[in-house]
Amino acid sequence: MKKAFINSMPKAGTNLLSRFLCLSGLTKVRLSFRQIPFDPLTTPILDYGYPLGGDYIRPVKRHLVDRRFSSLKDGQFLIGHFGYSHCFLDLASKIDAQVIVMIRDPRAVLNSFVHYVVKERRHPMHKYFNSLSHEQRYEVAFRGGWAGKAYLEPMINRCYMLQPWLDLQDALLVRFEELIGAKGGGNDNHQTNVTKVIADRLGIPENSRSNAVKLLFGESNTFRSGQIDSWRLEIPVALQPEIDHTLRNILEAWHY
Repeated sequence: MKKAFINSMPKAGTNLLSRFLCLSGLTKVRLSFRQIPFDPLTTPILDYGYPLGGDYIRPVKRHLVDRRFSSLKDGQFLIGHFGYSHCFLDLASKIDAQVIVMIRDPRAVLNSFVHYVVKERRHPMHKYFNSLSHEQRYEVAFRGGWAGKAYLEPMINRCYMLQPWLDLQDALLVRFEELIGAKGGGNDNHQTNVTKVIADRLGIPENSRSNAVKLLFGESNTFRSGQIDSWRLEIPVALQPEIDHTLRNILEAWHY
C-alpha cells in the first residue's frame, strides 16, 4: 500500500478517516512537535517554519517536519492541519506521498470546535471558553481573536488557509459527509463510493476496505455525535445569518 499525507482543518473529521485507514491495514505516524514561541500578529509565520494548526497557528521547525516526512514508508500515513506553502507541497511531492484533503461543512467544523474546546482541559483555550456563555463561545469561535493565551484565527481565515490544497491537481478530496455513512446521517452508497476511491488511490485490497467500513462508525474518542446536520440545532440561531453571509463564497465553492 502507498504512503499518504492527509490535510484538513481541525475538527473536520480526520479521526474518522484515520480509523478507516488503520482498519484497512495502514499505519498512522504521529506528528508531534515542540512549538516555537511567536506573535501571530507581528511576525510572518514562514520566517519560523511550516504553519501548523489552522485554528490557532503554531509554527514548527522545517527540519523536524522534513525529517518526519522523509522517514514515511509505504503503508504509512500522516495527518496534519497545515496551512499552504510551496515548500511544504514540494516536500510531499519529493517523498511520493498521496495527498488527501478532507473537508467538512465549515458550520459543522465550528460547532465541533466549540464542543471540543469546552471539553478538552488540555486545550489552551479551554479555561477561557468555559468562562463564556453559550452564545459568546460561538461568537469567539467564529469571529476569532485572542482567546485566553492563544490567538484564534477567524473561521473565514481557517477556510482560506485550506483552499489552496483543494486546488491541487493531484490531491484527492474526501468529504466527511460522504465518509460517515447512514449511521452518522449520511448515505451508505456515498460511503461505499468514497472508500473505494480512497482504496484505489492507496492500493488497499477490497476485502480490507469492506471490513474496515463495517467497523468504522462511532469508535473515536473525539468523535462526538456524528450527525452531519447537528450544527443547525446547536449554533445560536441569531449568529447563523452572519455565518452564512461571511462564509458564502466558501460554502458555494465547497458545495455546501
